[in-house]
Amino acid sequence: MKKFLLSLLAIICATTFAFAAEKRTGKCGDDVTWTLTWDDPWYKTLTLTGSGDIYDYKPLQSPVDGYPQIRYVNMSNGITRIGDNFLNRATSDVSFTAVNWSTSLKSIGKNAFDGAGFYETNIILPSQLERIEDEAFYRSNIYGVTLPASLSYIAPSAFLNCLLLTTITVHKDNKVYASQDGVLFNKDMTELILLPIHNHPTNDIYAIPKGVTVIADYGISCNDFIKEIEIPMSVVQIGAYGLSSPNFEKISCLRRVPPTAQINAFSSTKEDIPVYIPTGTLAAYKAATGWSKFTNFIETDFPNDCKKPTNFALVGEASFSSATFSFTPGAEGQTGWGLRYKKSSDSEYITSTNRIPNTGATSYNISLAGLEPETEYDVVIYSICGASLDDQGDVSYDSDPITFTTGKVPAPQNTPTVENDWVYYGTNTFGMSGEVAGDTYWGMMIPTNVAVSKYLDTVALYASSLDEMEISIYTGGNTPDKATKVWSQNVVPTELNTFNYFALVEPIEYVKSKNLWIFFRNTNVYNIPIAYSVGANTPNARWIGIASGDNVTWMDMKDFAPEYSYITWLIDAHFTAKPVYHPYAKDLVAKKVNNNSVTLGWTGRADKFEVRYRKVANPEDEWNLKINITSKSTTISKLEAEKDYEFQVRAKLGDDYSDWSEVLNVFTEDKVAIDQVLEEKAPGTKFMKDGQLFILHDGKIYNASGFRVQ
Repeated sequence: MKKFLLSLLAIICATTFAFAAEKRTGKCGDDVTWTLTWDDPWYKTLTLTGSGDIYDYKPLQSPVDGYPQIRYVNMSNGITRIGDNFLNRATSDVSFTAVNWSTSLKSIGKNAFDGAGFYETNIILPSQLERIEDEAFYRSNIYGVTLPASLSYIAPSAFLNCLLLTTITVHKDNKVYASQDGVLFNKDMTELILLPIHNHPTNDIYAIPKGVTVIADYGISCNDFIKEIEIPMSVVQIGAYGLSSPNFEKISCLRRVPPTAQINAFSSTKEDIPVYIPTGTLAAYKAATGWSKFTNFIETDFPNDCKKPTNFALVGEASFSSATFSFTPGAEGQTGWGLRYKKSSDSEYITSTNRIPNTGATSYNISLAGLEPETEYDVVIYSICGASLDDQGDVSYDSDPITFTTGKVPAPQNTPTVENDWVYYGTNTFGMSGEVAGDTYWGMMIPTNVAVSKYLDTVALYASSLDEMEISIYTGGNTPDKATKVWSQNVVPTELNTFNYFALVEPIEYVKSKNLWIFFRNTNVYNIPIAYSVGANTPNARWIGIASGDNVTWMDMKDFAPEYSYITWLIDAHFTAKPVYHPYAKDLVAKKVNNNSVTLGWTGRADKFEVRYRKVANPEDEWNLKINITSKSTTISKLEAEKDYEFQVRAKLGDDYSDWSEVLNVFTEDKVAIDQVLEEKAPGTKFMKDGQLFILHDGKIYNASGFRVQ
């Protein structure tokens, strides 16, 4: 018997010795290898070496197939992804004492650490991690986790059923997520993503922060400690299992309109717990999806922390059609504010469409427009405490009312104001901005016999866009369609929300017996923002033209925008006694083209002109420059055959240079090909664009002179 026991002990020792020496290895990625080593049967070390992604789980390729008792994990830098089901839904035998993460890790796949245990109090995930997929840490015994600044996506179920998870911490520089008291939110704190199951709030009560609008799927699910939930007015949506826990003993929801809830939002919450709701909302809650499961609603008057504004006052005097008011926020929690108004003789208030957001300021101004002149009005301001400015479900009581009377309609300003040869209408003060459609004209008319000097020299525009525009000058006529266009040039504003000054390269004579029209036009097809003042009765300054092809429909602004009685575009015009000339060069055309040269022509004013050119295919190349051209034509030689070139010209007068002209594209092509095009001007090959004739031949576009342009 003694010999038998000694033999058995020898076998056990030998077996233990065999385990200590055992080492297994395999491939778990294109360039990743796993190695499993252990010093005894229970404590194994998993080493992952290589670079790139670890495969999603594959039988016989996983390091845990038959060997789940892993305590240490070492990942070499260079590994970028842990595949789906990395541990193959391993049992709790996989309990990591330490994990040395790859600094290159960017993604943790679905169920990668399903059921794993982590002895570390707080897991700090690597700094390059970007994604954590569905149920990545499902059922894991994880106590705390720190998420890096780089993380941009967390699946709602990533930490589902982590029964020991107490706190989630997000790096302060993360641009997508944030944390507060161990709870995970999106960056602007409008969505509650996850309150950990083991998170223990003060007094077992969790008050969802004001401003949260969405409780995500599984947001507050099966928490071990929370007995009472307080839902603020701002919450409008509750996801699947978002407030689901058998431990809840009381719910308070301050919102008068029931938050939209998934049918299973309160899945495991007991139906007979007291649910406190605002007075007068019982029918709405009983009928609402999700909420209808509860049987013990209690209506109550909650303390109103969405206070009415204070110090509500009229700013200055009301105009004939509008008024501006100032106020101080009543308390924190407001999303914004709106106005209600009525004629004092009426009984019902009208809610204004003008609402302003809470930006954190200590005082605000809000305006009311579209009023009738010489009329007494009552107005109140109210706080919006819902999820958005359009949310009318939760508002405070109105402020105390203000009574005021609108002013008289000002007498028409039939002639503009003149100051030091500058001419303008209205107050020349920015008032509002809006948009006009692409290819639209807007401007003013200077009537006959205005006391200014003889030549229009400079035009100024209050610019709320830096897009290119065209200045157009007309003379004569009582309406723009009866006037004659005498000048146009393209300009680009350089400063926003201020006046930009544009010198006319061709001074325009103001004949005092004729009206003078000044217009700006969008040169693109997009809507463009423009600035105008409101409140100045300026009938001569409010013309607009809508272009359709070569036709323009002109109208007075009082017909185009009747909701504003009197509007003037913020345009100034300057006059001089003597004409001031500036250099210009425009209307650049190709007069002759062959394989190796292009002859250019243009119009303009200058002592000398300059031309620059380069191949279109090489826009990064330096421009070739030809200077000291004394005529309005030049030939550029030594070009490559059958290449696209772009050309520009500019003028120089004294020390003053003009801007470069618009780009002209020319294709160098021999005479024979051009002759063929000219011979084949069949009606089906012609088309008009921007008022010019073009010819389509063999998939190529030529101008009317037979030169290829595209």
